Amino acid sequence: AQAIIANPPSYTHIHLAELLGIPCQILFTMPWTPTATVGHPLVQTSAGSNPFWNKLSYAYIDNVQWVGVTRGLNRLRRDLGLPSIGSERNAASLIDDLRVPFQ
Repeated sequence: AQAIIANPPSYTHIHLAELLGIPCQILFTMPWTPTATVGHPLVQTSAGSNPFWNKLSYAYIDNVQWVGVTRGLNRLRRDLGLPSIGSERNAASLIDDLRVPFQ
């Protein structure tokens, strides 16, 4: 593969891209990166929501989701020969930290 094109909830995209040393592109039909304009799609917000909360809602959901997938993703990373990751490496925001393109 020359690149990985994936949607955010697939979770394994960035780890496989790291293993293969190839770019990762995220595509989705709704916002999945922090924005002050709208909150995370899994958080109930109104049109007039606080911009600070809208942006914070992405970190909140990322962390909640990471709690649920930590064990499985770290098992996958070990099986692929990659080091385990956790909160010390901001695992929940790995996509944002690595500046993976999102469209």
